[in-house]
Amino acid sequence: MPACELPVVVSDAGGLPEVVVDGKTGYIVPRNNPEEAANKIEILVNDEYLRRQMGEAGRKFVLENYEWKSNADKMEKLYQEVADTYRRER
Repeated sequence: MPACELPVVVSDAGGLPEVVVDGKTGYIVPRNNPEEAANKIEILVNDEYLRRQMGEAGRKFVLENYEWKSNADKMEKLYQEVADTYRRER
């Protein structure tokens, strides 16, 4: 959803927190705490400006960190660094 410019409310379970910057692109709430999740959703429902801000920040975060070309470039750089380190240590 962040790529669609929508803020998200996720639990702190599994890998979900990895794609959310708490308080900037959405909210991360404790697992098994529906009251906190409902509170964060209510905040977003009632604050259009905050929704837009978080949505735009979420899209930017996704494009900068999860866009295919960007990930491929990061992986290429990582592989190059590993290869360079290997060559130096030989």
